[in-house]
Amino acid sequence: MSHSTSGRYERTSNGDVVGSPSVATRGPRPALLLRLSGTDVTVTTPSALAAWSPREPGGVGLAALLGATLAAIIAEERDAAAGGERETIRVWRDRDGVDGRVRVQILGAEPDATVVVVLTDVTQPAVSDPERLRVLLESMPESIYFKDVDSRFVVANRALAHALGQRDPEDLVGLTDADFYPAADAARYRADEVEVIASGRSMVGKIEPCVVRGEQRWFATTKAPIRDDAGNVVGLVGISRDVTDRRLLAGRMAAEAEVLKRLSSGQPLDEVLTALIGMIEDQCPGMLGSVLRLDPTGRRLERGVGPSLPPGYMAAINGVEIGAEVGSCGTAAHGNTRVITEDIETDPKWAPYRSVAAAAGLRACWSQPIHDSEGRVRGTFAMYYRTPRHPNEDEQQLIDFAATLAGIAIEREASETALWHEQRMLQILMDRIPDAIYFKDADQRFLRVNRAQARYLGLENPEVAVGRHDVEFFSAEAAAGYAADDRRVIETGVPIIGKVEHNGASGEERRWFSTTKTPFRDERGEIVGLVGISRDITERIRYEHALRDAHREIEARVEDRTKALSEANTSLFREMSDRQRAVEALRHSEVRYRAVVENAPDVIVCLGPDFRVSEWNQAAETVLGRTRDEVIGTDFRDLCPADERRTLAVTLAAVLAGSNVRDLELPGLTRDGVERRLCWNLTPLSTGDAATGVIALGQDITERRRLEAARRESESRFRQLAEHIREVFWLTEWETGRVIYVSPAYESVFGRPAEAIYRNSQDWIDAIHPEDRERVKASFFGSAERGGYDEEYRIIRPNGSQRWIRDRGFLIRNELGRVYRIAGIAADVTARREAEEAARQHQAKLAHVSRLSTMGEMTAGLAHELNQPLAAIVNFAEACLREIRSGRFDRDVASEDLEQVIQQAVRAGAIIRRLRSFVRKEAPSRSEADVSELVREIMPMLDPLARRGGITIRTDLGDALPPVRLDPIQIQQVIFNVTRNGIEAMIDAAEGKRQITVATRAVAGDRVEIAISNAGPPLEPGMATRIFEPFYTTKGGGMGLGLAIASGIVEAHGGRIWVDETFAPGVMFRIEIPFRGEPHES
Repeated sequence: MSHSTSGRYERTSNGDVVGSPSVATRGPRPALLLRLSGTDVTVTTPSALAAWSPREPGGVGLAALLGATLAAIIAEERDAAAGGERETIRVWRDRDGVDGRVRVQILGAEPDATVVVVLTDVTQPAVSDPERLRVLLESMPESIYFKDVDSRFVVANRALAHALGQRDPEDLVGLTDADFYPAADAARYRADEVEVIASGRSMVGKIEPCVVRGEQRWFATTKAPIRDDAGNVVGLVGISRDVTDRRLLAGRMAAEAEVLKRLSSGQPLDEVLTALIGMIEDQCPGMLGSVLRLDPTGRRLERGVGPSLPPGYMAAINGVEIGAEVGSCGTAAHGNTRVITEDIETDPKWAPYRSVAAAAGLRACWSQPIHDSEGRVRGTFAMYYRTPRHPNEDEQQLIDFAATLAGIAIEREASETALWHEQRMLQILMDRIPDAIYFKDADQRFLRVNRAQARYLGLENPEVAVGRHDVEFFSAEAAAGYAADDRRVIETGVPIIGKVEHNGASGEERRWFSTTKTPFRDERGEIVGLVGISRDITERIRYEHALRDAHREIEARVEDRTKALSEANTSLFREMSDRQRAVEALRHSEVRYRAVVENAPDVIVCLGPDFRVSEWNQAAETVLGRTRDEVIGTDFRDLCPADERRTLAVTLAAVLAGSNVRDLELPGLTRDGVERRLCWNLTPLSTGDAATGVIALGQDITERRRLEAARRESESRFRQLAEHIREVFWLTEWETGRVIYVSPAYESVFGRPAEAIYRNSQDWIDAIHPEDRERVKASFFGSAERGGYDEEYRIIRPNGSQRWIRDRGFLIRNELGRVYRIAGIAADVTARREAEEAARQHQAKLAHVSRLSTMGEMTAGLAHELNQPLAAIVNFAEACLREIRSGRFDRDVASEDLEQVIQQAVRAGAIIRRLRSFVRKEAPSRSEADVSELVREIMPMLDPLARRGGITIRTDLGDALPPVRLDPIQIQQVIFNVTRNGIEAMIDAAEGKRQITVATRAVAGDRVEIAISNAGPPLEPGMATRIFEPFYTTKGGGMGLGLAIASGIVEAHGGRIWVDETFAPGVMFRIEIPFRGEPHES
């Protein structure tokens, strides 16, 4: 006998089988088995012999014994089992010609399953082989066992021992199922075995659950009676195969098929989910399933389905807000991950809901997020148990499978709802647009038309046009033209934009249209039709034709007209051009209007009958600051302030009743609680005769209302301010110079009535002093280039008095950036001007006093300076006199002596002149001067003071400095005071480098700097700012006015003086004066 197997088998001379693919370790007690049964055992599959017993009854091989292939024998035995027979008797003849009989039993007759064939020699006593039986049992992956009539285990293989938690199969001998299974399960197994033993019939392939190592599994179990030689039943043999995976797979396939069938038939989502939960519960005895869906905001779980859970529990968890510690489902949805709660009573996530779960008798909950095709969380699928437990691998796969099917169902329902709303919104928008809109297929048949197109086709109901061609509604000529255009668009993909055409009728029935046709493509990009939009431009065309006819008539009469008529004709041509431009502008306006409509800048919101938001466009997101995902499903009334909700509710109810509401102004709230003012148009969304929702179109008027309020407030504040301030506020048109507004203060400042400047804008210019007028006019009319206007000038009032005015103007530009107005403020600064003049005079007097005081201090040095030239004059004069008296008069020698006298007199005169210039009292006057030259002129007066203290003065003067407009005497006094201050500081200093440096340079592009530094001791902290205060001095005999006067003079010239505290060693004063020498504004 030969069989093709996965291994190679050979029979030895003594009948042993070698090369068996599975030889187990020591197994159950085969000797006892053979004593009880007296059988040989053969194990096989329908197609291959895996092992067989070594015994060949009468020396006849198994194939000869059975007389057929095993596959055929097993098929016959299965058929017999189906007829209630589990045993057959086969007759065989041995080699000696002696007939014998064998009983054939097959255990486990399922397709593709391992079976055990039991052959019992009923001719003569069977010969047993315990070791071969042990190897056979241990090689089996199924649980195999033998029991006596009392259901006690006699023999078991290692697979069964492992399933029951035992290490050695011999540990099962003498025990019963009651020692391992719950009482109810053990009683059921015992009842089956009593039936097999009592009836002598086998139990084949019974599918039942069984707990294996704490995990529920499903087994296909076959139990057959064992008989002794007398045919009496002395026990049974059982085989159990784990079919959990197969059963789960079959259940999943059935569930998937059932869900898809229900979805395709259009059943409500709750019914589909109820059926799904029921099928999952069937695969997990004791499990209670539920599905919770996320609301449109993505923050709450609601609309739960749980057919086996208590209604009170489902009501309690409806609307729960998701979070990191919110039970199993709330946490799973929040974290987008599976959450396993083995024991609700101890898990902290269940603290807020523990009492609710306890009332429902729930102890374990496993929750899996439900996703849509894009991976977004749509809800949760939960499996509850009434005892604490953890899911096995199969159960985890099952909950994942259930969540996937639930996600398909939920997404399908959401897609269908969204599609319905989009189609409905499209239909409403199409019906509200006055232009004709239609869709055609590739054969140019109408697929869909709006009400405007239906009216042009002469139909009451747009649906009547579906499936029909243009030729059924228009003349043959017109229909042919339409068809040609349609073919060109569909075949080339090139749109037709704004084609002017008519409907083929004549007379008053002819209508003209501007038509646009564009290709319509499917999801693959292939052209499957076209979409067309036609705008009725009949009135415009008639107007153009009328213009054209009028033009022809006028041309026909031109030749007979006079020159006056020719001029009138020219005027008419001009008018016609204007009209044509207006027509062209109208056409462009239509294009722009169409673009605005297509881009939908206004807020568009769709509401359901419960006023919950079902559609939210981009403009709504922009205006109200809320995304579509967070708003969909929320109550629209919650998006407006609390005090407006009642008004909104009443209005929405009226719209649902069929009313249209226009220009309803109600505020909306942004996410941050900020109000936005909107103007709403509300239209009912109807299905048949009943309104199923509302379409709300809103325009954001927040900025407009804010600007209106701001303008009113600004106008009020401006008028209050302008009419009560002492300054004159004015506003002028830039192009014409016309005064638009002047405040009442004009009369008190200029002494002229305001009506005068309104009548004649020149009134203001006439009031300016003649010496200032041209300068002010040039500055005013040049302000556009400079960016503004700022002048001080004198005016002459009607009574002859003069006043000083400071006038500032500010440019106002339009949206194109062009200056179109100038606003200004004119203030009477006469008092300030007089105060400044008085201050200058006072400062000049104070400076003169300071110079006189300085003269006293300079007396000794000046005396020494004058003594030298005077002594030289005396000496040369005496020498000349001696020459004359001696009688030896030499004219050349006398001339030289007299020249020396003159030179020394000039030198003395220069010293006296500088002194007089320094100390004389004059009115302040400014002129352009070279600062470096001023330093050179003052040095001879400072040198005597320096030499007395053993101090050297060094100069570092910039060349070619720009001239500066200043008072030379006052600036020289500043240089003198600061330098003398340095000399005095160094006289009391210790011996060392005794030097003062005076330097000049140009800085900052428009200023000149004078830097005076000395090597004396540094200033004490805080003295750098106080040193310029009047009467502040560190010298015992000083008055503390020198540096204060210097500071005042510099500031009067628009400059500044300060101590450079970064200079070391010593002290440095820096003085900056602008080129123009203008004073700071007081």
